[in-house]
Amino acid sequence: MMARMSNRDIAWWNAQPEAQTCTECGAAGSKAYVQPQRAGGALCAACITAINTNRQAAHKATLAAMPRCEVRGCNRRGAYHVGNVAPRALICKAHLERAQAALQRSFAGNALALFESPIINREYALELAATRTR
Repeated sequence: MMARMSNRDIAWWNAQPEAQTCTECGAAGSKAYVQPQRAGGALCAACITAINTNRQAAHKATLAAMPRCEVRGCNRRGAYHVGNVAPRALICKAHLERAQAALQRSFAGNALALFESPIINREYALELAATRTR
């Protein structure tokens, strides 16, 4: 869904000259579909597509370089540090939820477990994260 243009946006658009030339490649005319840019200048559709493609490739490279979940066999990005004793484990959200469910199940039969502060080291955190819930 397109956002509605405000009166200020319409006035800015109407103030742009009719015939524009792309500041990147020099294309002009209606076939190039040159659009004015807020930052100044104008870009044709081909240059806008190239800029977006390069930006997307850079973003994918950044995501690929991020650290991964430490649970064996998992290739998701690690987003959560788990454990209250250093070194902590880096796991994804799915394994975080598994670890939380496994920890709650281990406390199920113990009424005093609500008042305990369990010591969760890296190995125990990875063991909890690797447990299957079904």
